[in-house]
Amino acid sequence: MTAQSDVPEDPSEWQFSAPQASSTVGPGLLQRVLDEVSALRTGAANDRAALAEALGVTFEDFARQLADVRDVIQQAIEGDDDDDAERAELAAQNDAMVLAVTSDLRAELASVEQMITDSVKQVAAELRTLRQALLGSDQ
Repeated sequence: MTAQSDVPEDPSEWQFSAPQASSTVGPGLLQRVLDEVSALRTGAANDRAALAEALGVTFEDFARQLADVRDVIQQAIEGDDDDDAERAELAAQNDAMVLAVTSDLRAELASVEQMITDSVKQVAAELRTLRQALLGSDQ
């Protein structure tokens, strides 16, 4: 460049050579990383949607069973009979229904928890693989 002009004297001064490919980085590596990250995001989004649906179904079942329990309790409270045996039977049925609901919920929630754990483990393994692909070793 000259002192009087901001335009370079030699146009090749602003030309850059193509980047040199190293032995650890192959062509399309960035595209592969982008594809893998996109796949991880898509997988995580699908997992979240499946978990939300599973939780929704579980809570709908719980709400339905809880409504049944409320009906039984309401019937026991509003019953015209003062028969203690009938009330004891209704209380026993109520206890059985509550136990059934809670055991069903425990099983459902354990299943959801296992799905979440498996999903997290899978994402961690995929990230480890991605890191190894990018860095060449597990550092």
